[in-house]
Amino acid sequence: MKNNDYPTWLVSLEIAKELKAIGFDTPCSFYYDEKLFKISPWHDEEFVVTNWNDKLFRYCVSIPTWEQVFEWFRARGYKIAFKDINIGTQCAFYHLDIKEGHTFSHFAQKYEKARGVLVMKLIEVHKEFGNNIKRK
Repeated sequence: MKNNDYPTWLVSLEIAKELKAIGFDTPCSFYYDEKLFKISPWHDEEFVVTNWNDKLFRYCVSIPTWEQVFEWFRARGYKIAFKDINIGTQCAFYHLDIKEGHTFSHFAQKYEKARGVLVMKLIEVHKEFGNNIKRK
C-alpha cells in the first residue's frame, strides 16, 4: 500500500505499535505484517475482525480505526471530550480528564492533527496511570 493510499480512518503504523505495547486488544480488520513489511486487510468470505496483537500472531500489529482507539480508552475510564471549535486560527480541541487534578487540553488547526496528538497523549497517560483510572 502506497503512503498516499493509506486510509485516513486508520491510525498510523507508529501509533498502532504504541497501542500494541500498552495492551490494545480490540479485534481489527487491518494489520501490519512485520515479516512481509506490509499492511493488509483480513481476507475471508465473511467480514472477520481479529486481535492481531494476540501472541498467536507475534509478527503482526493490529491497525485500528481512530474510533476503535477512542472506544478502547473510554472503556478503561478515560473521559475524552473532542470538539471542533473556532477560536482565531485554532479549530480543533480536545479535553482529557484523567482523574481529579489531572486534565489536559490541546488546540490544533486541523482535526486530524488534534486527533493524533490526543491518541499519543492517551498512550502516554496510560503508561503512567495504567489501571489506576476509574472505570465507568
